[in-house]
Amino acid sequence: MTRHLHAAATAGIAVLAFALSYSNLAALAGRAGYGIVMAHTWPFVVDGLAVAATAAVMRLQARRTYAWSLLGASTTVSVVAGAAAHLLPAGALPGWAGALVAVVPPLCLLVAPHLAVQLRRDATGGATQAHAAVEDAAPVVMPRQTPSAAASHAEDAAPERDTCDDPQERTPTQPTAALFDLDAARPRPDSDAMRAEALHLLATTDMSQRAVARAVGTSEASVRRWRKAASATPALAAV
Repeated sequence: MTRHLHAAATAGIAVLAFALSYSNLAALAGRAGYGIVMAHTWPFVVDGLAVAATAAVMRLQARRTYAWSLLGASTTVSVVAGAAAHLLPAGALPGWAGALVAVVPPLCLLVAPHLAVQLRRDATGGATQAHAAVEDAAPVVMPRQTPSAAASHAEDAAPERDTCDDPQERTPTQPTAALFDLDAARPRPDSDAMRAEALHLLATTDMSQRAVARAVGTSEASVRRWRKAASATPALAAV
């Protein structure tokens, strides 16, 4: 409750101060030769720029020098104009005083857009930094592998092992290999003919071991084993 009361009192003081300053500046603008409407607009230019500069000082994250400069200049103009309204003789203002009053709006027109540009740049830069901070803080999500991709990766990473081509040659110590050997689940031609054809393809073409295995209908491990055996045996290497 006390906090809200203090905020309301501060806002009331600001409104009353603006009204009193507005009255003096409007009277001074009328004495400078402005019409009734323009004379009551002139205080909004001066005090309005001071209010905008104050808001910019509170809002800007960096480069506040320009906003502070505008706040000081607009406040100085408002104070000097309020004092001149009572110090100068009654009636129309002298030429130099009227000229100073007339110069204020063009100067405000020059400096106010630049302040708006600074506020826009600061808002854009703050949004970019916040977005970058959110991206840096976001957890890294690893892509999920499909079962086929995971199985392929496991097959590529598994160590080489020799499998028996002929189901009849498998010993009781190879039950696991027999379960997963695809060659044992389907009929195929004589293994010697397959071996000869595989070695011939390896010697006469640029096919990979996997491609040769698919071509002759056996496993890549068998082709690899045949190739090693052929390299170690000159007679087979001649084939």
